[in-house]
Amino acid sequence: VPLPRHELAELLAKPGVLSARSTFRTLAIHSLLLGEAFLFRLPSGAMFPLPPSSVQKIPTQGDPHFHVSYQGTSGIYGPDTIIYLRTGVNPADPLGRGVGIGHGLSDNVSATEAMDQTIRSTYQRGGVPAGLLGIETGDQAPPDLDDVQSKLDAAHAGPANAGKLLLTNGKVSTAAIAANFRDLDAANLAGQMRQNLRQTLRIPREVMGDSSQSTRAATEAARVHAFAFAVAPLLEALRAELQDQLAPLYDASALLEYEVESPSQSDLAVTLSTNAVTCNAFTVQEIRRLAGMPAQIPAGEQRLDPAPGTKPIATLLEEPV
Repeated sequence: VPLPRHELAELLAKPGVLSARSTFRTLAIHSLLLGEAFLFRLPSGAMFPLPPSSVQKIPTQGDPHFHVSYQGTSGIYGPDTIIYLRTGVNPADPLGRGVGIGHGLSDNVSATEAMDQTIRSTYQRGGVPAGLLGIETGDQAPPDLDDVQSKLDAAHAGPANAGKLLLTNGKVSTAAIAANFRDLDAANLAGQMRQNLRQTLRIPREVMGDSSQSTRAATEAARVHAFAFAVAPLLEALRAELQDQLAPLYDASALLEYEVESPSQSDLAVTLSTNAVTCNAFTVQEIRRLAGMPAQIPAGEQRLDPAPGTKPIATLLEEPV
């Protein structure tokens, strides 16, 4: 039985600290990337999402408490204050911290970001290449060569320092080394990495804004694919965890459910609204409900005349034999 005025329903509609949209969007991001999400319940009853990085320890058999350090404050809280939503169980450690897509894509994301920073830094410096510096001291190595190398590593490490020249005292000789992005195949590598990210996240390229060599049908199919393989599983995982961890704190008999209009459902509604239904396995009321309309025609409204060649409405209203 739907209970729109239930305490739990009102809490989920208005968590109190952040809006419901921001709260569940943050929980979805944490669950997708890290396989776990946390809700902090305030004494007033309000709740807000807690970054997983701020939870230093989760309950164990020896210590059933959460150890949290967030925004300069630290504390130990029980499971009635911290709601733990573990949407991605680690097969190697089922009772440990969750695992998500972000753990497997961290190197991929870091490499893609480094490539972008390298290209940006190189062009911001006008394409100035890096160089080799040789300190001329005869046959003996200079005593401060190691110090020069350590300073070079400290000042030039990282993609943001790509193409940066080193200035030093003394008599030196230089040799330029040009970084050829074509030889490195940087553009293709970056494209393959981004495609790998999309495939891992199960998001078609059309949904990410890449409509090149795509059609309207492919774009519509991409919406259905993204919902079926990326959005719906995540929503169900969050619903199941909220059902197990949050709902019993308010009402042990409460069942959480949500309503969402999938792209396939909207396509079905359009099809039923624009095409004649000739199968007598359904009643008019069932077809109207599938199309997202009230089962009964509101009082005072009149139905359009049937198209030529279709069955009269009286025949459609009859129960199937």
